Amino acid sequence: MIRSDLETAHTTGARVAVIGAGYISDYHIRGLQAAGAQVEYLYSRNEETARAKAQTFSISHYSTDLIDILERSDIEGVVIATPDHTHEEFAVAALQHKKSVLVQKPIARTLAEGQRMVEAARESGSLLCVSYMHRYFEEVDALKQLLDGGSLGDVFYVRLKNATPGVDWAPWQYKLDAAAGGVVMQLGVHGIDLLTELLGPIDSVLASTSRVTDHIRLTDGSIIESEIEDLAICQYRFRCGAIGTHEMMFNEVGGTDRFRMEIDGTRASAWLRTGPHRLTIFNVTSAENPAGETIDLPIQPLGMRQHRHFIDMMRGTAPDDRSVMAGMYGLRVAEAIYKSAATGSWVAVANA
Repeated sequence: MIRSDLETAHTTGARVAVIGAGYISDYHIRGLQAAGAQVEYLYSRNEETARAKAQTFSISHYSTDLIDILERSDIEGVVIATPDHTHEEFAVAALQHKKSVLVQKPIARTLAEGQRMVEAARESGSLLCVSYMHRYFEEVDALKQLLDGGSLGDVFYVRLKNATPGVDWAPWQYKLDAAAGGVVMQLGVHGIDLLTELLGPIDSVLASTSRVTDHIRLTDGSIIESEIEDLAICQYRFRCGAIGTHEMMFNEVGGTDRFRMEIDGTRASAWLRTGPHRLTIFNVTSAENPAGETIDLPIQPLGMRQHRHFIDMMRGTAPDDRSVMAGMYGLRVAEAIYKSAATGSWVAVANA
């Protein structure tokens, strides 16, 4: 039974349901609302959690019955913000009900699970996307235009760091039966998508992984045993000829502001989220300006650009962001990382 605790009903914009009421759902709800969508329904298996989250974000209805929501004819799209091991179940159900779907990364725990989701989308004719927020940041878009225009010349090196102090609110992320993997799958896949979006495919990987912290104290005070890797250092060889390093950490006290990246080309270098600015360019003529050229970028609500594009794709007014292909490719890169870490040798990334 869908319950309504709020009297106010939205009347304009795309009508969307959010599946999941955990930490990451906040990002999606705020992004959807900033983009002008009507988040009308919220699902959680826990009624108290659903009610509290619905009240916090002024969502009209909440439910513990997924099918109750999916059968609503007024719902155009569904955002799946639930643990990895539920992605296939929820996405396939939504696609079978002809709903457009945006699923939280990683697309699935395994290639087989992801492929079944892709097949469900193909059979239903409905949209399936994977949530890669970093590719929608303004500085990434600006850098991609510079790269496409040849402003950096031939890129020969990239360094990327994804780091946080770790997750202390979701015990499932430390259990391998629920999570797709550790820091590589939970955080590193954002970086893998960012790198391949900017530079193209990764041909091969040399990686080392480690578990630095064996026991995690959660926000509720409980202590759980970790089953995942929380540190990964990778070298990449890109098809374009560039080489790169990718650092992934769940144990850096300061963390990064989403990511830090440096790209070096024959004409210029670019720093993203490194230092006080989101994008700085250092040209070969920068001797007169050693601080580089800071690119002015608009400040927009986090998630607005991504969720607006999802709505536009859902309504057929914007091109597909190819995030499903990227999601499946990310699983192949992660597979190569884990294999390389186990063997200590370079591993080729499997082709689609």
